[in-house]
Amino acid sequence: MNQPVQPTSISGCGTRARVIALSAAAHSVWFSQRVSGDAPISVAQYVDIRGALDIDLLMDSVRWAGREFGAGRLHVVEVDGFPYQTLAAADDDFVAAVDFRGRVNPVAAAQQWMREEQSRPVDMSADQLIVAAVLRISEVHTYWYVRAHQVALDAYGLRTLIERSAELYTHAFVGASASPSEALDLEAVVASDATYRTSDRFERDREAWAEHLAGVPDPVTFAGAAAPAQSEPVVIGGELAPSGPGAALSAPTVVAAFGAFLAQHTGRDEITVTLPTPARGTAALRRSGGSLASVVPLRLSSGAGMTVGDASMAAGRELAGALSRQRHRQEDIAREVGVIGDRAASFGPTIELMLADSEVPLGPLDGALHVLTTGRVDDLTVRVRPGAVEGATRIDFLANPDLYSETELRRLHQRFLVFVEGFLAADADSPLSTVV
Repeated sequence: MNQPVQPTSISGCGTRARVIALSAAAHSVWFSQRVSGDAPISVAQYVDIRGALDIDLLMDSVRWAGREFGAGRLHVVEVDGFPYQTLAAADDDFVAAVDFRGRVNPVAAAQQWMREEQSRPVDMSADQLIVAAVLRISEVHTYWYVRAHQVALDAYGLRTLIERSAELYTHAFVGASASPSEALDLEAVVASDATYRTSDRFERDREAWAEHLAGVPDPVTFAGAAAPAQSEPVVIGGELAPSGPGAALSAPTVVAAFGAFLAQHTGRDEITVTLPTPARGTAALRRSGGSLASVVPLRLSSGAGMTVGDASMAAGRELAGALSRQRHRQEDIAREVGVIGDRAASFGPTIELMLADSEVPLGPLDGALHVLTTGRVDDLTVRVRPGAVEGATRIDFLANPDLYSETELRRLHQRFLVFVEGFLAADADSPLSTVV
């Protein structure tokens, strides 16, 4: 069905709000939220800040960045049964301060507050879609929390909002003028997405995905079953300490290792896994907000005769190819290869590669960025990020509790850590089948 003529503004509560179409990603989130109940499809992060922080200055900086991103003024409405995002004429104050300094255990209280806030149901038409809070734990310890419903802002956009807020804080703290915002406004973000979807590049990406995935096998998982996605997964984590030069996990190495592990466990020579991507194909989009993120499949082989070096190089090529056409959305890819219904929701277990630096400079202070949630987990998500010790890698397993018990997940996680250590220790020409 064709999209109806878009209104330019909507009246309500004595104000007029600009009306903007949803991106393809936001429309997908809106539909998923409508059909899947109250559990919010949200992303949430917080920055752990040690040292004397100017609380008022940070809140002002977040408000300023929010105005650049349109963050504090968004809602989603339906017009003739079709969703739009509205941008109110007046700024909502989406930043709050919460004081935990008088609690018996302020850290635990703040952590509990964040868990409850990120899990709270969100009315997309009425509630604040993006929320920020400065949580005071002590005079020299602060949590800076930001949560967004993914219909308004994806995980990449959320981190960009945090980084821009920190940049504004730092400039103001030292008395320097802030650099001009390079973020596109929301209309430009949506227009860029729409332009891509009617472009020759879209057609080339469609053809490339169809060719690359011809004959691809059905996805497999460790669970061997399916269940509705959950917002509160079972989480097991652990770190791999560096064992020598070059031992740290690179993106191709962890993808190759996990692909080989899944193939070995399921008896497959070829498997697919799911890779979340920001789907931001230009520098301007990477500086902007909005909801654009998607996932793409990685097709990985672990056939007879393949070596550890072969698997790592193949994973590198697969990553490069997938990222070069990441703007082609998950549902479009699924349609091209004839995957419909529940099977279109995933290409197999998910690998989240969060290998970027987690440090957030705030004037003379350095905050540490922590990811609370990147959304619902349908089966198993492997999250890879820098460890607490330099050169170490942290690997977390997040699993759907309807498919994995904590005991099962812990056993699977430990087996994978052992497998990765064997993968890293093996020579490049070692047969992949010898890694156990």
